[in-house]
Amino acid sequence: MRLGGGSGAEVREDQRTMIFFHSSPTLESAGDVVRPGNWGRIVRKKGKTHPYWEAEPVFERIRQDRYGHLPSRLNSAYGCPTQAQLEFFVRVGLRNDARAYYLYAVEKLEPDAPQHIADYSLMTINAPGETLEGQAERYWRASLGTGLLIAPE
Repeated sequence: MRLGGGSGAEVREDQRTMIFFHSSPTLESAGDVVRPGNWGRIVRKKGKTHPYWEAEPVFERIRQDRYGHLPSRLNSAYGCPTQAQLEFFVRVGLRNDARAYYLYAVEKLEPDAPQHIADYSLMTINAPGETLEGQAERYWRASLGTGLLIAPE
């Protein structure tokens, strides 16, 4: 995804360039590219100390087994469909991260790249008695949720 672009979740005139919203603790400039895979790099680097260390392999296995057409969480770039959703994600999803986050409007560089829109809370909230596999199934089964966008692989 490239930084720059627009004021809302909008489709540009060519009907193929969609604007999303991305957050980063790094100050970027218009035209910079958000490279996919940063989340996976962080999880792998922190290893067992990362809070999602045990969950991500389960989510990836469920994706590969049942939802192979969807992009891997570990190899994707993230964004939200609206600025309000991104602000909520930063406030709630990153509440334990003391760093300041910059908010950016971004556009997909590859309009046809696979993407998945799911509710971020499906990563953090388990139904009573639910297994991690069940949680992963709900996450990947979700479509057009109100949370995180994953694009492109």
